[in-house]
Amino acid sequence: MHIDEVLTYGLANDAKGWMMPVNGQIYSPAADAWMEYVTVEDNRFDYHMVWNNQAGDVHPPLYYALVHTICSLFAEKFSIWYAGVVNIAFAVLTLWAVRRMLNELTPSPVAVTFGSFAFILSAGILSAASFLRMYIMTMFMVTFITWLFLEAVKKGCDRKFYVAVIGTSITGALTHYYFIVYLFFLCIAFGIYLLLCKRYRDVIVFILSMAGSGSIAVMIFPNMITHMFLKDGYRGQQSVNNLRNTDFSEYLMRVKIFYAFINEQLFGGMLTYIIITVLLFLVCRMICGKIIFIEKMADRKVLWYMMLFPSVCYFLIVTKMAVMMESRYILPIYTVVLLAIYSFLYAGMQRILDEKKQTIVLCICVSVITVNTWKTCTWEYLYLDSVTFLEKTGKYQNENVIYVYDTGWKLTWSFFEARNYKSAVFYEIDEIAELESIPYQNDESLLVNITTDSGDVNAENVLNTILQKCPLLDGYEVIGSYGYTTTYHLTGNVM
Repeated sequence: MHIDEVLTYGLANDAKGWMMPVNGQIYSPAADAWMEYVTVEDNRFDYHMVWNNQAGDVHPPLYYALVHTICSLFAEKFSIWYAGVVNIAFAVLTLWAVRRMLNELTPSPVAVTFGSFAFILSAGILSAASFLRMYIMTMFMVTFITWLFLEAVKKGCDRKFYVAVIGTSITGALTHYYFIVYLFFLCIAFGIYLLLCKRYRDVIVFILSMAGSGSIAVMIFPNMITHMFLKDGYRGQQSVNNLRNTDFSEYLMRVKIFYAFINEQLFGGMLTYIIITVLLFLVCRMICGKIIFIEKMADRKVLWYMMLFPSVCYFLIVTKMAVMMESRYILPIYTVVLLAIYSFLYAGMQRILDEKKQTIVLCICVSVITVNTWKTCTWEYLYLDSVTFLEKTGKYQNENVIYVYDTGWKLTWSFFEARNYKSAVFYEIDEIAELESIPYQNDESLLVNITTDSGDVNAENVLNTILQKCPLLDGYEVIGSYGYTTTYHLTGNVM
């Protein structure tokens, strides 16, 4: 598991919020220190705790509240499926929203079916669903609210629309702050559309509705203002600093990296060719005096505008402000981008192919793109690079381990590894040299895990200090590393 995935459970279930083992206390089995952190004990359905934990973190609380609800049904137990159930549920809900969007974009049942398969089989979508964080939930919120606006373009803004938009805006803002970035540009796009249509009454009601939803979200979780705009919200400050200080060359590098995520995970490396083909097709139609997509397809043009404008703006802003260059930050727009390009290509096919040929071409395109995405996708959120390391540590099931760390939350990297060990004791790095004795000092074999991302920590000095306190041990070897952790095996027969 990724450190953030373990933090999902800890922030959802532990009153302290962060992992804080009792230094010097022996935990047997070793995983007990983590189980106390990631499981619900005597605090079932304690949503006040969840809100408090997220007030001290950098994310809104809704996803954590859902995970806490599932975990509360299975107190003192842990499974990746507790958060997994939440992810699967929102992946299915996103598929439901996808089909609604496809029905707005195309009248063809065949196109809707192949579009659904393009979503279901997409490596990028499956990868997003496997990451036990709030991003698949945010993807649903983005997809659903986009569908609401597409439907409003066709059917108008009734009371049902405003209620749904207000509810989704509030829940989306309480899921991830990047949802607010997308919503901002989506609202601009819709506002411009209303103004061009001279629907001034709808403009006023729409502005009041969005202002009301924002106010309600802040009342539910006031700390979102601190997280996004004030110095105490360090992620927000990091994002603002990136917006201000990223120079043009670095920004282009970021754009290239994030574009590669979309290209590889959604389109199997074919997005550039798709864009070039579309541009050539448009140019050819214009040269022939037949400007494409006017008249009968005018409404569809508005729908594409409602999808592509906020997605492109979101991409350009988030690419610059993202704290880390990881695909998680653009996962929320994956569905909208996929459907926008898919429906655009299908509209082009309608102009040049009969229905039977459309089906064949759609089948070929979806198949080729799906196969390529599976080939190019790294499945980063499965963390397959940890498999070899966990297999190595699995050979030391009867060993005790000393964890030496600089900050407690970094220990969460070691959760799966710790489940292999007999018992564990914890010390902060600064404490080791001052200890007169340590547990396990008479062991003939011992593990030491050093957890830090600081280059100032000299692992050799730490290990030698422990060796001095263990008369039966005289050397060590590295077992492996994962995340911020490196595990060593101390024995008495290493030359």
